[in-house]
Amino acid sequence: MTLPDQSAGASCLLEAAAATDGNIWGGTIGDESLVRFAPDGAATRFEEGPNATDTVAADDGNVWATSFEGGLVGRMTTGGTFTPFPVGQPQGGLGAIAAGPDGNVWFTKAGGIGRVTPAGVITEFDGEGLNPRDIAAGPDGNLWITQGAGQPVVRRTLDGTITPFSDPEVTLGGGNRITVGADGNLWINDPANQRAVRVTPAGVFTVVPLGGDVGGFGGGLGVATDGALWFVQRDGLAFGRITSEPAPTYTDAAALQVPAVGTTSGPASRYPATITASGHRGTVTGVRVRLNGIHHAFAADLTVQLVGPRGQSALLMANSTNRAGDLTTPRDVLGGEVITFTTGAPQAPRFLTSGVFSPVNGGGFAVNFPPPAVASPTGDLTVFNGTDPNGEWRLFVADDEPSAETTGVIAGGWSLDIQTTGVDAPSPPVVAAPPVADRTAPRLRLGRLPATVTLAALRRGLAVRVTSGEAATVRTSLRVRARGVTRGNVFPIELVRSTRRVSAGRVTRLLLTPGARRLGTPLRPFTVQLEVRATDAAGNRTTTRRTLRVTVPARR
Repeated sequence: MTLPDQSAGASCLLEAAAATDGNIWGGTIGDESLVRFAPDGAATRFEEGPNATDTVAADDGNVWATSFEGGLVGRMTTGGTFTPFPVGQPQGGLGAIAAGPDGNVWFTKAGGIGRVTPAGVITEFDGEGLNPRDIAAGPDGNLWITQGAGQPVVRRTLDGTITPFSDPEVTLGGGNRITVGADGNLWINDPANQRAVRVTPAGVFTVVPLGGDVGGFGGGLGVATDGALWFVQRDGLAFGRITSEPAPTYTDAAALQVPAVGTTSGPASRYPATITASGHRGTVTGVRVRLNGIHHAFAADLTVQLVGPRGQSALLMANSTNRAGDLTTPRDVLGGEVITFTTGAPQAPRFLTSGVFSPVNGGGFAVNFPPPAVASPTGDLTVFNGTDPNGEWRLFVADDEPSAETTGVIAGGWSLDIQTTGVDAPSPPVVAAPPVADRTAPRLRLGRLPATVTLAALRRGLAVRVTSGEAATVRTSLRVRARGVTRGNVFPIELVRSTRRVSAGRVTRLLLTPGARRLGTPLRPFTVQLEVRATDAAGNRTTTRRTLRVTVPARR
């Protein structure tokens, strides 16, 4: 585990969200800020952010947060621009927040819930008899809400129809968090009773004991790329794992970049990704395909096709958010969802969640796969029925729209289950061949920099232009190389540090602005060292350094 960089000032991290920029964003207690954590653990604190109660990566590509004390909902762009939207009754105590099935953001408040559009238009819904604690977008296209101790779980349609669900044998305690599992059910953390509770979209409750006393104040639930649910009990400083659906027979766990690194559309980094099935008797009666941990800025761009050993092909996913040719649909951001496709399962919601669904094709648009895939597959998973299951199964994944801003990764690869008419012989474990290791460091180029800058210019900000040969995380720092140049013979070693995700070949402008307190009052000229380090997805690094002399005004 990598601990947060304490230079970011994160005194206590609350709920966190995985954003489309590849970073984790979370709210903190104590310093009223949002913190961005890069994949390498570097943290950047944004003081203009709220004292966030909960955060979510929304369908508009931004991070949204609620502020209990500030009585507002805030929108933070991945570039760090924060916009607050005050709620009508700040004393209402804002709590949880979720990306809704309608492309809007929904939040909880004392005595009701609220909706905020991507443009920041807030609508509050009071008088519905709710005492909300947490909120989630369910796999059925509705909102699901937990309430206080002893209260029912509520399903709320987008037009306001309230349906409470409870079980006399399952009384929930307080502090519940709710999420959607990879099995297509709602899962609730019930730490007061040392258990989790599974609720089907039809409202059937099942208790899952947590196996002992691990603390009384519950944290959130999250879906891992293997389909399991992870939960935290904050008082006990403990984590736990719940398997929410049976483990698949075959898994190719290597990540799939979509599209391949260095491109803006087209095939994934492995095209196709393959699994070899063996030891099966009889013919196929059913197939289940799971995509393990999908991160993508626009799910409608993803096209997925499965080809069986005998050459039959099935379209699993295309134009997921586009229904009836709707071109006004907002972005459908995927932040690690685990999605299973199988025949006879419910229709996927317009804005995808983790769960088990029938294959989805929004229609109204042509689906064209690059070769060697079938160009325009039309079959569903029943095309494999009656065929021999043994042999190579191929998964073709592509991004069909050229946009550098809408790329992603299937972090945990894919899984395959096959049902047959016969009793299968035991199959040896199948280990996917690892992808060819990337050992080439990104090429890094800096724009022209002056050899000498004035102290006043440095305080206004040092502008640095960076170009990387491939998509990378760029960490930039400005350090002092001399001591004894300020009153009291004290000068901080590092003036400023920032971390940012950059695209391949694009010129990115960084403005490094040290605060006046950090610069102090220099007595004589000094030097600073600019260091820019680029790290690609495979962990390869390139570091470039420049030394600049800083002049100071003569003292009278």
